[in-house]
Amino acid sequence: MNLPKVNREVMPQGRRGRQSKTPQNARPRVAGHDLRGFTDRGRYAGDRDVYRGCESRVEVEIGTMIGITTKLLPFLMMGICVFSVSGQTPPPSIPKPSLPPPPKPAIFSAPKPSEIEEFTSGAGNFKISFPGKPQTDIVQKINLFITTYYLYREGSRSMVRVTEATTDLSANSVEITKNYEKRLEEAASRVSGASTYPLKLVSERDIKMSGLVGKEITYEAGLQFTKLRILFAGKIIYELMIDVTNWPLLKSSHKDTIVEFEKESDRFFNSFVLK
Repeated sequence: MNLPKVNREVMPQGRRGRQSKTPQNARPRVAGHDLRGFTDRGRYAGDRDVYRGCESRVEVEIGTMIGITTKLLPFLMMGICVFSVSGQTPPPSIPKPSLPPPPKPAIFSAPKPSEIEEFTSGAGNFKISFPGKPQTDIVQKINLFITTYYLYREGSRSMVRVTEATTDLSANSVEITKNYEKRLEEAASRVSGASTYPLKLVSERDIKMSGLVGKEITYEAGLQFTKLRILFAGKIIYELMIDVTNWPLLKSSHKDTIVEFEKESDRFFNSFVLK
């Protein structure tokens, strides 16, 4: 009995493993397929393509996913177009609540004749007509007794301050006036708008009223314009003051309001009478 010869063909180097027993003239078991596309899941790590060399499992799966996504992309785009054309748009965003408008600036208006009230000081040594009923503030310091009468209105303030000392102040009126101007600079740096509109002395002149000598000073500080009169009466100093706020706005677009303020300041000063 003749036995068939055993095929002892040696596998190429690098492809060692179990020898194939398939005859050389045998047909592929799966017709119509390229054997080079099959992977050999042998003893080696990863998936080894018989024709193309070694590839990891991750690389194979990523390639498969890319191929599937590429084929499905036209259908995904078609679905987006159908969703948009059908009118099914996302809900509109909720608008943010609008902020309330800023308050209108305080603009001076002259008081009506019915609002003018004659006021007499507690000590009874002077009288003056305020545009309403003033409030009183009293401060006592060393050798000084200070009483302030003041009234706030829309866009304006009227005030009389009485400073009583234990010594005669008339002889030092020049020095007192200079010290007062220094105090004005310090106070003006703290008012609203001082960084934009610093203190500016507009005018200074000597005055005489109710038999007393003194000074009139007008100045701008921040958003305010102030007219001040300082009167010396022995041991007493009278300060008469009236101001108006939003002065830059008045100068630019409210010329008629400035005229009204000038008339009111003259009325207030001229109503001061010593008793």
